[in-house]
Amino acid sequence: MDAREERRDRSRSNSSASSGRPGAYDSPPRSHVNSEDEAENYRDDGEYDSDGDTEVEDNGEPDGNIVNRWAVFNAMPVRRQEDSNPRINRSASQERLNDKLMIRHLREEIRKTKRRLDSAYLDLEESEYYYRREKEAKLDLERRVRSLEKEKQEYELDFSSMNCELTMAEADNKFLTHENEMLSDLAQQYFHSKEQQIKYKDRAKRQLRKRKKECKDLETEISQIANADEYRRTIEYERNRADGYQNLMQHIHLMYQNDEQLRREQDPSPLRSCEICLQKYMAVGRAVPRILVKCGHTLCHKCVESLRPQEPEGVRCPFCRTLTKISRRKGIESLPKNFTLVS
Repeated sequence: MDAREERRDRSRSNSSASSGRPGAYDSPPRSHVNSEDEAENYRDDGEYDSDGDTEVEDNGEPDGNIVNRWAVFNAMPVRRQEDSNPRINRSASQERLNDKLMIRHLREEIRKTKRRLDSAYLDLEESEYYYRREKEAKLDLERRVRSLEKEKQEYELDFSSMNCELTMAEADNKFLTHENEMLSDLAQQYFHSKEQQIKYKDRAKRQLRKRKKECKDLETEISQIANADEYRRTIEYERNRADGYQNLMQHIHLMYQNDEQLRREQDPSPLRSCEICLQKYMAVGRAVPRILVKCGHTLCHKCVESLRPQEPEGVRCPFCRTLTKISRRKGIESLPKNFTLVS
């Protein structure tokens, strides 16, 4: 309450300063003085000075007698100064005194009313100030509510995205767990198969060592059994056998030449045929003429096949005993064809 009273006093002083008057509640000067008592109450500056402020209880409500007092004051007749009757003068003095008291009371009522107006004005300003503060606080609260709602939406979005990430992470975790189990099974199978392979390898190594030992024993037995006479007899037998084949081939060749000569004598254009089997050469089939590259002799495909198993590396010519090597991949087909004999 003391602070409110101070604000009211400052407001009254400001209002008096702005109006340019000496006092906020001073009454206007009167044009004339009707009595000695009134003259004493006037100060040198022409303003009326009352005997003292009357203590009036201010209960915050307007005085209801103000209007009646103003009516009585206005209804009072103006006394002339020419009346010289003492009784009339006393009654006039009494009336002026009553008027002075009435004016004093009216001034006090005016002061009280002004004080109440100033208090109401200050209360109004204070209410407006608090209203503005409340409005600003309300706007600030609305802004904060909007900001919090926006943050709530952002948090909800973040929460939903984190939920999605958590779901994906759980799915990835399940997938990785399944993959880990599969890899564990594969690793166990791999180590089991590796152990089996090691066992099989050790077993194969033992069998190989055993077979090597057996081979060494067999070689030792062969070296003990074999002798030079047996080798000599075998070589002589093979040589005699080869000579017999060669003599047979020469005899067959002579027979073929004689037969060829007879055919030429009988037919001016003799048929060309193999010198071993006397089969006519043809462009296709097993009668195709094949040239032995090393010696140049020509044999049919059938005769070359019959001579092929005797030599693992190629074909040995039955006429000159020259070895012609043959490709293992192509076989007899690698030998060139003699197209001059079939043209």
